[in-house]
Amino acid sequence: MSSRVPVIGISCCFRTIDVANIGSVRHHTVYEMYADYVRDILGAAPVLIPALYKNAGPEVLGALLDTLDGLLLTGSPSNVRLRPDPSSKDGFTETEDFVGGEDTRRDWTTLPLLKRALERGLPVLGICRGMQEMNVLRGGSMINELHLRKGRIDHRSDKTVPYWERYGPAHPVIPQPGSWIADELAKAGNGNAPVVVNSLHTQAVDKPGAGISVELLAEDGTVEAIRIADAGNFAYGVQWHIEWHHDDAAVNRIISSAYLETCRSHAALRGKAAI
Repeated sequence: MSSRVPVIGISCCFRTIDVANIGSVRHHTVYEMYADYVRDILGAAPVLIPALYKNAGPEVLGALLDTLDGLLLTGSPSNVRLRPDPSSKDGFTETEDFVGGEDTRRDWTTLPLLKRALERGLPVLGICRGMQEMNVLRGGSMINELHLRKGRIDHRSDKTVPYWERYGPAHPVIPQPGSWIADELAKAGNGNAPVVVNSLHTQAVDKPGAGISVELLAEDGTVEAIRIADAGNFAYGVQWHIEWHHDDAAVNRIISSAYLETCRSHAALRGKAAI
């Protein structure tokens, strides 16, 4: 009997797009590279999760999670506006201390979904905005306009070049001593090799949230990867776009392999439960 193919849920953004002969139409969207990453690189089955705003509800979120073996939180030009708020009946509030583009429909879907995924021990990989959502959920603070912070380099992409060129290597990152990724790079024989990643973001982690372990830093101190150390399963976030030029860096292969392995384990357990 062949092994069960993991099913990985991919978070969508909510955008208004101009459609020929129709006009402005609202869409649930995801860049093609995320679905390609799940199918072509991980060999898993991608499922898109729409940005349902508060209409998702615990029952719908639970039903979605019942079908998944992993959760992939995607990147986006928008910043995370939602913040945990125990005093709110919904558990979150929209912060007024905010700058930049927003996508509150996504916020109200992904943060409650992520919370429940972690409670279930579902494997999670956050990319760019997805990593930021992981930090926000745990009460961490954010820098909305990183390029204006004194001492930081400009982590935004060069908008004068074609979009696919913006995902090329941009700057080195430094594995933190004792981190999971430092140990894994050493095991793979890449402990002393430079780690270089792409960079296309304006928002960044400021103060890490509860249970967040910082794994990689840029040379200017910007957080480039985090791990939720007290999660019941693999829960990792990267600030760069791991879905692009995947095989160019050992760090990408290590993270993707670990994520896939935990998704496969979850799929096997889910398959046994269904028998």
